[in-house]
Amino acid sequence: MPRARQGHETMDSQPGAGRARVLRPLPKSRQKERLAGKAARPQGREAVMAAVLDAANELFAARGPASVSVRDIAAAARVNHALVHRHFGPKHKVLQAVLERSARGMAAVADRVTGARAGVEAIFNAAVEHQNYWRALARAILDGESARGLQRDFPTINRLTGMLARERAQAHPDRDQSAVALESSVVVGAFSALILGWTLFEPFLLVATGLDQYDLEKIRSGIVSVFQSVVDAPLELNIAAADLGARKSSDTEASAIAQNSRPT
Repeated sequence: MPRARQGHETMDSQPGAGRARVLRPLPKSRQKERLAGKAARPQGREAVMAAVLDAANELFAARGPASVSVRDIAAAARVNHALVHRHFGPKHKVLQAVLERSARGMAAVADRVTGARAGVEAIFNAAVEHQNYWRALARAILDGESARGLQRDFPTINRLTGMLARERAQAHPDRDQSAVALESSVVVGAFSALILGWTLFEPFLLVATGLDQYDLEKIRSGIVSVFQSVVDAPLELNIAAADLGARKSSDTEASAIAQNSRPT
């Protein structure tokens, strides 16, 4: 039986014995399906790593790290699973790389802002564009991943916290600066929680509040104003310096325990 040329399929010119085989062009939809099935595999270290991160990002966000294997990631990225181990290591290292790549993307936005209030809007807009980051992060935490092991650095939160702490220290130079720094961390934590909640549940929240009937961009602009009010709100925590030192010691001990208990 003759083989069909690319972009064509064989068909019978006449039914019955002795029928001839002729070529007919494939419909465009089927041509696209065949081409998609024969998509070129990524070549070279950079292309392979990018493909793996893209595939893992989608899978982790959709199914959660616990339901995704290295072989799943490799298949989605169209690479040999051995390459995933070579470039990243075990699955939790792939997850860490996925989260850190998205975090760096948002940090690049935060680096361009010079004030905490303006930073709120820029970071919210960046967060909306990185929804898979938040989904993957949420699923990882729900799967029981250690929060301290998910990312090695938190550049966006650190940037916003630093800006807010400087602004508040300048506005209240007579206050204890360690307390101001702590309060700034609390405010940024609350703001981050609001971003996480809104980004994950925006479709549900829009329907639940009836806001789905209005222009989404205007609604998001209003949400940003609410977030900015959180950053602007005064906050004074009644925490002594001794309490701060005790907390730091406890955090250090917890971090050591988490590192020692992580499976290899």
